[in-house]
Amino acid sequence: MKLTTILLTLVLAFGSILSGQDKKGALKKKTAEVAAEAKEGGKKAAAETKDTAKKAKEGAAAKKKAAADDDDVPQAQRCQATTQAGSQCKRKSAEGSKFCWQHAGGQKKGETKKKAA
Repeated sequence: MKLTTILLTLVLAFGSILSGQDKKGALKKKTAEVAAEAKEGGKKAAAETKDTAKKAKEGAAAKKKAAADDDDVPQAQRCQATTQAGSQCKRKSAEGSKFCWQHAGGQKKGETKKKAA
C-alpha cells in the first residue's frame, strides 16, 4: 500500500512538472505570436502614415498647380469680382458668367463679399 501511494505521488508530481513545462512552452509560443502581431501592426500603421503623408503632399501640389493656373488666366476670362484685399479675383470665370464658381452669387464688379457676422 505504501509503495502504491509513493508511486502514485511520483506519477502525479512528474505529471505536474510536465504540465508546468507545457504551460511554459505554450506561454512562450503565445508571447512570440503576440510580439509578431504587434510588429506587423506597427508596420501597417507606418505604411498608413506614409500613404496619408503622400496624399497630403499630392493634394498640396494640386492646390499649388491650381493657384498657378489661376495666375495664367487671360484678363478677358478672369472673374470680375474683387477680393477682400481689393484686387481682382484671379480665377477663370464660369462659362456664360462674369464670375468664378466662388463669386457666382451675384457680386458686382468692384464689390467685395461681406463676412457673415
